[in-house]
Amino acid sequence: MPPTTTTTELPLFVPLTGQTPLYEPTEFTYTQDGTGSVQSISWSSWGASGAMGEGTEFINDCNPDCAQGTSTPYFAFVTLSDPMQTADGYIFTQMNINAPASPTGSQTYSIPL
Repeated sequence: MPPTTTTTELPLFVPLTGQTPLYEPTEFTYTQDGTGSVQSISWSSWGASGAMGEGTEFINDCNPDCAQGTSTPYFAFVTLSDPMQTADGYIFTQMNINAPASPTGSQTYSIPL
């Protein structure tokens, strides 16, 4: 029987520096001011080299300011990649959010460890 991989051996995800590492989160905020988030995420894969999922990205237009702005939902693909070893285990260091209909389109983020 081949060995199985447990969730503790798979990379985790930290959307913002200082947050608790997560395994297959259903939602996360990726901006310090809370104006960008992805919710209702369904992961189609989560493995040693990458993860892919779909969800709804919410982008705040910050009009007239971010506190009073409107968050608009957009269908989005989320891809995580480039895991690196840390004290907390392997952590994904690259994130791409591709929301074709959004004003931001596709964005790639480097996640500092």
